[in-house]
Amino acid sequence: MILISHPKRIIFSNGSKACAWLIYKSAASLTGLSFAERAFAQIDLSGAVATASSDNKNEHVAGHVTDGDAGTRWESEHEVDPQWLEIELASLQEIYRIEIDWETASAAAYEVFFSEDGEKWTSVFSFSGGTGARTDTVTPSAVFSAGYIRINMTERSTQYGYSVYEVRLYGLEPSAS
Repeated sequence: MILISHPKRIIFSNGSKACAWLIYKSAASLTGLSFAERAFAQIDLSGAVATASSDNKNEHVAGHVTDGDAGTRWESEHEVDPQWLEIELASLQEIYRIEIDWETASAAAYEVFFSEDGEKWTSVFSFSGGTGARTDTVTPSAVFSAGYIRINMTERSTQYGYSVYEVRLYGLEPSAS
């Protein structure tokens, strides 16, 4: 939810905390897109590398979450908590929104982290209460620059493992300074 807006700053709210993100003038002039239009630009994940804490020793490997094929998926080892899924992007990206397509063996609880370098992580979203096959739309409290996305799954919605068809990211590459 946008609380206050003026030419260079938008202030967001995520419940009781308010976060601010400075809109870069150079990015707006390079892209020609407004902030609202930038929010819906899907990031190309063809150069991304996905890894996971485990797989179920079958054809359902982590790389399937970024392959653009809704018929393939990643599946974790069964009956093991917690699990994680990580996506290393080809370059730093400004992330506004993430969509996660879960198979029936989904996460009942998970947390999303961003990192620029794969070492220092920032929690941007947590969720609980999920069941079954669904698409979760994750909108962090502000736009973050990230080179890595990590989904830490802490509670399963079934007795099996975790399973994700696709992860989609929205935003644009940040401008060079």
